[in-house]
Amino acid sequence: MLDRIHAKLASTSELFHDDVAALRPLLGLSYGVSGIAGAERTALQRLLPEFMRILKLNLSYTIAFTNYMLDTAASEVPQTTREDLVRAVAQILGTISIDMRNQDTINGQVIAYERTKHTTMPERQPIQKPSAAAFGIFIKHFYGQGLYTSVGLMISNLHSEVGRALGTTLHTIWLPFLQELISLMLIYGIPFTDAIYSQFFECVLQEYFKNFVGQEPTLQNSAEHKSWQQRADAACYSLDSFDHSYFQEILGKKYESVVLSGMTKLPRFSSRPARDQIDSATALASTRSS
Repeated sequence: MLDRIHAKLASTSELFHDDVAALRPLLGLSYGVSGIAGAERTALQRLLPEFMRILKLNLSYTIAFTNYMLDTAASEVPQTTREDLVRAVAQILGTISIDMRNQDTINGQVIAYERTKHTTMPERQPIQKPSAAAFGIFIKHFYGQGLYTSVGLMISNLHSEVGRALGTTLHTIWLPFLQELISLMLIYGIPFTDAIYSQFFECVLQEYFKNFVGQEPTLQNSAEHKSWQQRADAACYSLDSFDHSYFQEILGKKYESVVLSGMTKLPRFSSRPARDQIDSATALASTRSS
């Protein structure tokens, strides 16, 4: 069975839910190495190189794979195997590419799977793009083992990758992920002044205003303007959910040019939650600079 799974993985650059699900029950198994008396290998050792090759290609695969393997009882996946898995994934964190799959394609695969999953020849179940919460759980696995440097390498890599992010994912994944990251930085004592993190926040927020919100179209009643209005309203509501004093601490003097300049262009900027948050953060900024 391991040989069959290995051959299947070796022939593809995609990962599906059934690939991941097939491995988890095997992780605690060991088997003898032919021709070497007393030598044993685990299923993880046999299959992990191929999984790692595929995981490097897509951050969604990496998050889904890691969380699925670790979100189970210790009786199914031994603690030593869990630690080995986290260390192995930590080694590739600085080289993983973001997910560039079209969401419509993924949705089509989901529909095909749901329609055929009870038939004799079901379509394969795609791995979905992660939620911000799943992203946070993923990072927590590495912080929990003290692998702060590995996470820092990942954040640095994402800084260079996020410029390629699809506009909708900036709103559904990347901006909400900043909220998760703030909470994790508070829990694990990551300084808000850490340049790796502050540069990442700056990059995500710049890309968010540029490639999700975008420029307001000049024709007020056009379809393009209505679409922009919806995105601008969604952005304002999302940004309202943040404590802007954290943004100010992380971004420092760049808070005004990155966040304030972007939010003042949003039609709902005059709403009380947004205005109160920003007035408070601006006052904090003025106090610290005086």
